[in-house]
Amino acid sequence: MTAPRGHRRAALPLLVVLLGGVAAAQATPPLPPAELLQRALDADPGLRAALARRTEAESAARLTTLGPYAWQLTAEAAQRRTTAAGTFDEWGTALQRGVRLPGKAALDRDLARLEVAQSEAELGVARRRAQVAVLEDWFACVRASQRARLAQADADDAERIAAAVGARRRAGDAARLDAALAEAEAASSGAEAGSARSSAVAAARVLATRLEGASCELEAWDDPPAAAPPAGAGAAGGDGRELADPSLAPFALAAERAAREAERARQDRWPDPTLGARYSSEFGGAEKVGGVSISVPLGARRRSAEAARARASAEVAGAELDAARAAAGRERVVLQAELARARAAWARLAEAARLQEDAAQLARRAFDLGELALSEALLQRRSALRARLAEREAALDAWQAAALYEARYGGSAPGPQGTPGARAGS
Repeated sequence: MTAPRGHRRAALPLLVVLLGGVAAAQATPPLPPAELLQRALDADPGLRAALARRTEAESAARLTTLGPYAWQLTAEAAQRRTTAAGTFDEWGTALQRGVRLPGKAALDRDLARLEVAQSEAELGVARRRAQVAVLEDWFACVRASQRARLAQADADDAERIAAAVGARRRAGDAARLDAALAEAEAASSGAEAGSARSSAVAAARVLATRLEGASCELEAWDDPPAAAPPAGAGAAGGDGRELADPSLAPFALAAERAAREAERARQDRWPDPTLGARYSSEFGGAEKVGGVSISVPLGARRRSAEAARARASAEVAGAELDAARAAAGRERVVLQAELARARAAWARLAEAARLQEDAAQLARRAFDLGELALSEALLQRRSALRARLAEREAALDAWQAAALYEARYGGSAPGPQGTPGARAGS
């Protein structure tokens, strides 16, 4: 049984498509404010630890440049007793220092440079890792906020429909089934809105632990950016050169540093001598003794074993670099594929959402003309809501993929400017 035509005309304005007013808002990229993001990165414990490690590396580099040796001053006093001549006071002093053989100091300076450079690269990786973590929490919060916004708009609309149908029912101008359906729709929408609000509050609290003072309640945003150009095999550019990947810098520097350390250990097979000078007074000053000394440590087998271990460590570092390159190439391909997939999915879902909203409009008109039951009109309304939710999720997936690509690879990814076409949700 359907309601009279007059009731349908009165209820017609309540069956509106959601988000009409949202699209009128000024659209921007759905990204956190730059100043708040920078503040969050400055406060990140992992990033602060990386900064401290860089300071430590700078101090260690100074020690490496100075070398392992220092001047040593020795002083001694003695008393000589003889049967014939009696007792004499004697004393002596010596100054000595180890000396690096030619070439070793230059290698040490190179090792010091690499140590600082590696700490800088690790700092950059830590910064990018912290930025990725903030962005993941940000997009989780934006998704929850959007679901809550749409669910609440749907619940408010369902409440208005139920109130209008209830009023018509009390006036005898609506069927009991229509009133029951409208009440059930309002109850279901209200429950979904309550659950979505709880999820949004929880996501906002999680975000606040990383990005304090930021609100992820956005009304509209630009279309997602176009996908990045696909990478070739091994993430190589068209000219055959490896694409820049900051995550590989620590591995490359570690491999280079291990190779230098192996060369340094090889040179240490020829041990550094220790040079010294001494002066002493004997027999109560009757004799003055001066001289120089040179000492060379023995133990060639140990030094050979240390050189072999350094060579093995260099091979390990080289293998780890190769593994990191392969993993980074795969990760880059996966991120590019995800960006392309999300962008294409959003385009399809945006069109589907538009068609679903058109269908809801037609169902609304058919309900107004008495050609469609309220249950069918409500079903089309719910389908339009689900389509718009799917479109918003896909848009955020595409934006998140682009933002994570940018965070990992810097300026080599499509940026927030992307494709400033029609606003998402419009």
